[in-house]
Amino acid sequence: MVILNWEEKFQASLRNGKILQKKEKKLKIRKKQGTANHKKGTGMNNKILVFIIFSILLSSLSLSDQRGMKRVWTSEGNEIALYKGSYALVVGNGNYSAGWDPLPGATRDAEDVAEVLKKNGFMVTLLKNANKSTFLSYLGDFTYKYGQEENNQLLFYYAGHGHTVPLSSGEELGYIVMVDSPLPLKDPQSFDSKSVDMQYLITQCKKINSKHVLFMFDCCFSGTVLNVRNIVTPPAITDVIRYPVRQFITAGRGDEPVPDRSYFKELFLDLLEGRREEPHRDGYLTGEELGYFLKVNVPLYNETQHPQYGKIRDPNLDKGDFVFVLDKARPIEVEVKIPPPPPETTGVDVTSIKKAAEERDNVKSQWESWQERMRSDFSEIDEIDKSTAYTKEEKKQAWMKYLESYKADNPFSDEDEQMRQRAAQRIKELSTVAVKVQARVSLRSNAKSMNFYEVQAMLTTSGFFDGGLNKSGDFSNSYESRVINGDKVVLDHATGLMWHQSGSKKFMTYDEAEQWIAELNRGGYAGYYDWRLPTLEEGASLLERTQMNGELYIDPAFSASQWWIWTSDDLPSGPSSRAWTVNFSWGSVNVNNPNSIYQVRPVRSGQ
Repeated sequence: MVILNWEEKFQASLRNGKILQKKEKKLKIRKKQGTANHKKGTGMNNKILVFIIFSILLSSLSLSDQRGMKRVWTSEGNEIALYKGSYALVVGNGNYSAGWDPLPGATRDAEDVAEVLKKNGFMVTLLKNANKSTFLSYLGDFTYKYGQEENNQLLFYYAGHGHTVPLSSGEELGYIVMVDSPLPLKDPQSFDSKSVDMQYLITQCKKINSKHVLFMFDCCFSGTVLNVRNIVTPPAITDVIRYPVRQFITAGRGDEPVPDRSYFKELFLDLLEGRREEPHRDGYLTGEELGYFLKVNVPLYNETQHPQYGKIRDPNLDKGDFVFVLDKARPIEVEVKIPPPPPETTGVDVTSIKKAAEERDNVKSQWESWQERMRSDFSEIDEIDKSTAYTKEEKKQAWMKYLESYKADNPFSDEDEQMRQRAAQRIKELSTVAVKVQARVSLRSNAKSMNFYEVQAMLTTSGFFDGGLNKSGDFSNSYESRVINGDKVVLDHATGLMWHQSGSKKFMTYDEAEQWIAELNRGGYAGYYDWRLPTLEEGASLLERTQMNGELYIDPAFSASQWWIWTSDDLPSGPSSRAWTVNFSWGSVNVNNPNSIYQVRPVRSGQ
């Protein structure tokens, strides 16, 4: 069957009219002159008939083209036939094999997103744990198969690692990281060849003929390809949705840490499944509304994560808006003159609330029984620990089995965490060789610019542990907790340093960190006025070989609230400044943008 476009349909109709006119002329020649006036009237009637048929044809063609399309009602009161088909390519990368931390949650998130999109009328293509070749193959097939129809809507969703690379122009280029990509600091050329940069995706999205395309990245990176929007409440859906658009939403800014548990994904699905109200309660969720909602709400659950959203920098592709047509979509009433009568109600049914409370009490009772067993086992192992009948290794193994058995977190109590911390402390103490006498180590206290190779050499020479650069490191600290003038500090007799026990609660930029320490010195914390940012050497000396403080690679003597801290050292000058940081959640040192936000653990020399 041949499908004609509008111009072809119109020309065909005109040709049909001309054929009928030619037949009328032949009839006129064959008839006598005496009947000419009669035939003229008949010819005029035929022309009117042709016009009526032509009008009906155009009307039927218009209705045929729009049949089955998703329709929306705008705030102007207009109904628009918007989409013929809705298609999504969902990618989840979690099994990283070349140095990046694994993200098991990313593949599960991709599966969850795919399932909910199917319920919302999307035909979904799901891809998990892809290298660059497989990813580009799927992306090409997806855009070629579904991106040629103007009235389709295309959604691309990616969950996995992201990374930002500074360019010589001073700009930054974002990447989505494939599962076989190496760490950029170790092998920048291979990283570039095995990852997919945003500029490539921008080029591909411009080749798509479909009117509306939305890219969602559940990862963090920076870039200058988008017009990033400020936090401004978007207007209700309007007639401008007719125009083409290419929209992008990312889970955070460049260098911001994104947890394996994705609040970005959870809040997105909450909107689609009706667990949260969309910004405008009209039954439609636009790309602008979604970006605004995520930018406002994600930081409420993770204050270090700030989603970004915007449109492509192209005047031909930045006017429209992507639309999710939700199950409760309805026409918008432009004007309501008469208020509706009150709805009928049969009263409030609180059965489900009572049932939930009963179930919660039942679960709480189970946790209490679990924790009672935990206390009992703790007491039993503590007796073994105090006994002289067991070796240090046997005591250590007992505590390690204890931690393995009770690693779950009781949501109704903090006592379990305290017992785990005590067990971890005993494991560390039992691992210490008592006869080993280590002379005090003097660490550099002045800030310094260090490249990657100098940092690796420093870690190796000093014996500091790093999960990526020096896994054999095993530096022995000697901590003593004290309270001076009501302020908590930790002394390290191995290095002669005095540390702030808790550090800053808030995350802050590098400049804000220095201001925070200046304020700390004005107050004379613990009676001292010479607190400062640690050098990378000093910060790295805190890293432990194993997770000793909850999920952190740091001794329990320190607060578990500070898991990523600034140091005073930076990377040698380049297209953009970078500062060295220490990540206790990963057990490694990192280099980051000074405008990113991390925490502060002050230090001072001398005890």
